[in-house]
Amino acid sequence: MGSFNKKKKFSEVLAKESTGKYVRPEDSKMYKRLMDRAHSGVYIADERGLIFYVNDALVRMLGYSSQKEILERSLIEVLYGSPEAGFEFYDAMEELGFINDYEIANKKADGYEIVLSVTSHFIREGAGKVKGVEGIVYDRTETKKIEKSLTKEKQKLEEILNLGDKVTTIREFQELIDFVVDRIAVILEARVCSILLVDENSGTLKIAGAFGLDKEIIEKTEISVGDPIAGVVAKDLIPILVKNIEYDERFKRANREGYTNQSFMIVPILVGDELLGVIDVADKISDVSIGASFDEIDLKILASLARETAVAIDNLKVITDLNLQTVTDPLTRIYNYRKFSDSLEHEIKRLGRTKGNLCVMMLDLDNFKSYNDSFGHLEGDTLLRGIGEILRKNLRDTDIVCRYAGDEFVIVLPDTNIEGLKESATKVIREVSAHPFKRQVTVSLGAARYQEGMTSNELMLKADKSLYEAKEKGKNQFYILE
Repeated sequence: MGSFNKKKKFSEVLAKESTGKYVRPEDSKMYKRLMDRAHSGVYIADERGLIFYVNDALVRMLGYSSQKEILERSLIEVLYGSPEAGFEFYDAMEELGFINDYEIANKKADGYEIVLSVTSHFIREGAGKVKGVEGIVYDRTETKKIEKSLTKEKQKLEEILNLGDKVTTIREFQELIDFVVDRIAVILEARVCSILLVDENSGTLKIAGAFGLDKEIIEKTEISVGDPIAGVVAKDLIPILVKNIEYDERFKRANREGYTNQSFMIVPILVGDELLGVIDVADKISDVSIGASFDEIDLKILASLARETAVAIDNLKVITDLNLQTVTDPLTRIYNYRKFSDSLEHEIKRLGRTKGNLCVMMLDLDNFKSYNDSFGHLEGDTLLRGIGEILRKNLRDTDIVCRYAGDEFVIVLPDTNIEGLKESATKVIREVSAHPFKRQVTVSLGAARYQEGMTSNELMLKADKSLYEAKEKGKNQFYILE
């Protein structure tokens, strides 16, 4: 690359004539001043674009060991990295005859990426004939890194503020968890983030949501409180920052399955003194290092995000509990009449839009008064709770089980035909009869299938009539009116 690209306007002008005479730094005091500014790079090239002078500062800046490695080489090749970038620079300079603080992205001799700022102009003689090019070069690499870092920090702050605003609007638990792990991974530039919550039944930590982890790891992970390392955080309620797990005096162990980086952070999720779980963040992403480590600032940010998460989870629990209280029977802990009524209306409206099946069952305990008289009202309440539990366990998740009144229960069965209705009724009767209450308990069950154009009232009257028929026929059985 000994001369400029012939396709370019400036190069065509330069190619017409070459004097072969070099402009020397001694020709002007200006050049002397440029050379004396040793902290900045200085270059001079002839009219062909070949470098015949560079100072030591520019040699070091570009990653070379001596001036000889640069002299007689094309300015475009050495300083601009590519013909396209070089000619863009020359065309910009030609418009004014000079250019100030022109930014160039380049690579040093060792491949390290740098950002340079160039101030340059043409050297002319006589009637304006171009004799060469000279310029001063500044290394802006560190400045650009700082600017990029500041921009990232600003973006992090915005993300933190946005997270706090967004989580207050989410009403579904899993949606909240998934949103939080995704945002934390973005804010902290991590490849892996997981939220482990305390399981109410086992008391262990289980992954409720994760970003960057395999499904198998999510499903099988279960950590006892006190076990390394997340369990220790859960026990002591103190955040942990590990810059390198293999050298950390507290642990000194090989990296964990599913992780490629030795650095991670774990912080507790607390509401007051109550532990909800922990947040685990790992595998920091870096532009300059594969094994980048999280630092104390990252830990502070994660702790702040954990507080936001704790508040959001706690608020959602309160809202969920309040909503459940309005639709849940306090004794049996299944849905109440209000939920039944709303659900039935919803299903009937749905069938008005799309064709399908819908059935309703009414269930009544046989001889419930006798059971109460024999064992007392507390045992009667236990019996009602037991019936609710049997219905929940033996019907589908999509079936809506409700306490109607007293010892009567109703079930809405969406997408259920007569055969499915018979199967469900048979199963319920069998399971109740086999359950070890204080004495054997049986139920009577009446059911009805929805017909097009029916109101919810008409469907319920049909089911009530079926229940009456089941009682009349000897109890411990079901009757269906189609």
